[in-house]
Amino acid sequence: MYFRGFILCLWTLAVSALHTREVFSDDQVGTSPVIQQLVGRMSVLESRDRKQQQKIDLLEEEIVQLKKNEAEKDKLILELTTSAQKYETETRDNVLRKREFSNEITVAFFAGLTHSIQHAGENQNVVFDHVETNEGNGYNPHHGVFSAPVAGIYVFTTSIMTISGRKICEVVVNGVRKAQVYTHGDGHYDHGAQTVIVNLKKGDDVAIQIVEHNLDNTIHGESPPYTTFSGFLLQQDFSGPIVGK
Repeated sequence: MYFRGFILCLWTLAVSALHTREVFSDDQVGTSPVIQQLVGRMSVLESRDRKQQQKIDLLEEEIVQLKKNEAEKDKLILELTTSAQKYETETRDNVLRKREFSNEITVAFFAGLTHSIQHAGENQNVVFDHVETNEGNGYNPHHGVFSAPVAGIYVFTTSIMTISGRKICEVVVNGVRKAQVYTHGDGHYDHGAQTVIVNLKKGDDVAIQIVEHNLDNTIHGESPPYTTFSGFLLQQDFSGPIVGK
């Protein structure tokens, strides 16, 4: 530092002056105005230097504290940013859930066969004529076909009762066989049932069709019915655009 260098210079001069004892007496050196001025000046500068060093030490401590405060502020900003992003995501999800809930519809139907079907042909739909429940109007009792009003996961159950002979019916989705129902009355009533869970798009068709028959057998109809077809929407698919909200 400048002050320390200057003090060193004065100290050198003072030491050099002290060497003048070879020329001057101790009394002369001790009373020399030049030496006294140098010593006094050196004391003042040393005092200033100490004060300056104290200020420097305080400034260094403040710098350390400022860096610490800056790090804590950055940490706080990161925490606040993360919390804000989380809140935004949760808010968006809540809005979507509310929109989905407000757009969710109920789809469920239950239909039964009240009159027996004799001499049914292959690939013929079993038309369940008695409709007990048809929420969402997906089931058509005139054709025996359910058409999905919305996309989603659906559950379907059918129960077939026959009188004598062998009968195989199937759950068919858009013409594709998904599951079979087998009955074999052999001179008496027999009963078969099946349940399927399928993922449907809006407009997909589901029906119960006869795929193998015996001309002598009969699909039994009665009221209340033994032969039934039912289904419901388990979970609606909201992956497409939501209109009107």
